Amino acid sequence: MTELDASTRSSPNPATTDWVPIGGGATGPPGPTGATGPAGPPGSGGMVPAGKRAQGGSTVITTDSTGKATITFPVAFSGNPDTVVAINGDYTAAAFICDMSGTGSTTGFVIRIVGIVGGAWTVLTNSTVRVNWFAIGNA
Repeated sequence: MTELDASTRSSPNPATTDWVPIGGGATGPPGPTGATGPAGPPGSGGMVPAGKRAQGGSTVITTDSTGKATITFPVAFSGNPDTVVAINGDYTAAAFICDMSGTGSTTGFVIRIVGIVGGAWTVLTNSTVRVNWFAIGNA
């Protein structure tokens, strides 16, 4: 996996960018979940700039001996994603943080899980957790 590079990303200007709807709503067309940009048609998952793809999921992972795990995108991006956000996906579980330490690729991203154990933050090694995530990048 390669480093996510902030210098290659830019935010679209809603006034000058063509926006296209994405699926995911109860009555909208099937498609990747998530939303960004202006509101989409009724029942849609929202809008993304033309040429972009938004996708997300809720994935159960098991960390390795360093507290890291890989999450794979359902559909590969054509380049490294512009944005990836990951959070604790199980509100009943102990608190933990998803540390994405800058690694990502067209096919997925690596995260490290850090949680509170015995009152102190520690890397959660060989642990199973649920991670909710969202990514947007070039289609």
